[in-house]
Amino acid sequence: IGRLRMLKMWRASGAAMVAAQRAGRRMASTKVAKVNEIPSGERKMVKVGEQEVLLVNHENTLYALNPKCPHLGLSLKSGKINDDGQGPVITCKFHGSKFNLKTGECAAWSQNFLGIPGTGVIGGVVGNMGGPKHSPATVYSVEVDGEGSVMVDVAKTGQSGCKI
Repeated sequence: IGRLRMLKMWRASGAAMVAAQRAGRRMASTKVAKVNEIPSGERKMVKVGEQEVLLVNHENTLYALNPKCPHLGLSLKSGKINDDGQGPVITCKFHGSKFNLKTGECAAWSQNFLGIPGTGVIGGVVGNMGGPKHSPATVYSVEVDGEGSVMVDVAKTGQSGCKI
């Protein structure tokens, strides 16, 4: 791989922000929306720099996550959101993988194909493609300031959720 392509891939992955955080340079939260723009049960796509972020208001708690499924990079934007007994999860509509909105942890990996019931075998085969099995989704720190602005810090990953 050429150096330019490698640099582009590194930047796209957010590695620059993670490296800066590890080096002790705190990335500031970015104002991305007003809390009243995302009523309970709704979602909103925003950008922090070049990084797309999906904001989800599930039962009056805001979550921020990378909108791409870690399996094949397909969109999680329209994934079903519900509580699975271990917390709120978003389900990829393409293959049924489920990810915890608080931690990004994979709760289920490639359960079906295109959401079609009875396609678990195909889902299992598809689950062997793409990203490593049970890869977590990337979730970001989110908070609401005193003025009702939603603030996201894409350098802080692994924990999300802000009660509103």
